[in-house]
Amino acid sequence: MFEDLNSPRERLSQVIESLGDSSFHEALMAYLSGLFGNLNGLVIRYHMSARPEMLINQVLDDKVQQVYLNGLYMLDPLNNINRASFTAGVYSFSESFEIDSDKIRYQEEVFQRARISDELAWLVMMPDASMLAFCLDKPDGRFSDTEIQLASAELPVVKALAAKHFTLEFLSKLKERPGVFTQVERIIHLASERVTESSRWRPDFASMGDSDKSLIEQEALTVRREGGYSEALLGDESILSSCIVSLDGEQYLQQRIRPRNTTSAEGYKALIDKALAPFALSEREQDVVFLSLLGYPNSLIAGKLSISSGTVKNHKYSIYNKLDITSERELFNLVLKNIVGVAT
Repeated sequence: MFEDLNSPRERLSQVIESLGDSSFHEALMAYLSGLFGNLNGLVIRYHMSARPEMLINQVLDDKVQQVYLNGLYMLDPLNNINRASFTAGVYSFSESFEIDSDKIRYQEEVFQRARISDELAWLVMMPDASMLAFCLDKPDGRFSDTEIQLASAELPVVKALAAKHFTLEFLSKLKERPGVFTQVERIIHLASERVTESSRWRPDFASMGDSDKSLIEQEALTVRREGGYSEALLGDESILSSCIVSLDGEQYLQQRIRPRNTTSAEGYKALIDKALAPFALSEREQDVVFLSLLGYPNSLIAGKLSISSGTVKNHKYSIYNKLDITSERELFNLVLKNIVGVAT
């Protein structure tokens, strides 16, 4: 659709026309790609702890995308950018991140498999505390200093357009009929207490256990009092996020329930257990490894397994000794290597 437009002005005009529409990310990618010789790329939304959302994928085949979304994203340098000091920026994979074991492993498992040589990304923070990345990938060579400077010059445009699209898309949800949302979601206008709910919120909400219902309301109250952002793990292994969104002088409380992983949890755990079979971990240690690799902190692992946080730490100490490692990053690297080996 957008590939038929030749000039940057034509493509930019299409981006402006698509603001608030489902075609926005594709239009903006086409505009940015046209500035760099029509490279392919990705549009990814990064969340605080839940796995990223792949909004546009022109690069990764199904197998590589599945490995990425099932845990490899934990090594993605963009996913691991410090949110506390984050500002919108342009990042080059080859130039912006130091070489370490995580970067090398990520390069081996994603870049080499997808035949990517270098990646250039525009990364902006959204009002709901997610980060939106528009990435262009080179099949050979690195992005030059001149190209990185060109990308930096476009950053204000990307930031402004992404923010405007978010605003229009968010406000449109308050006017549309139930059933338009792609995930379980509700929005509360804090001044009037007016609630907008997706049609999926009520049935999912009604089927949850009492502890999950209580947690949802507790998280909403906490965020409303303190502002900011909060995430919690629900009993069905979904992630609940609550955040204050400020738009056009108004404040809204937005709550979302996102599936932690669309892949069968049982199948994923079985693959991990098989990969670690040579190390003779206990059943409880295997449970701790599984939940750790899903990104759960010690406190949530403890609640999930009905043990104390101290016991979780002791299990991790034992696991690290048996695997001859010293950190969760090394744990992920080891498991990933063995999973890839088992899978093939």
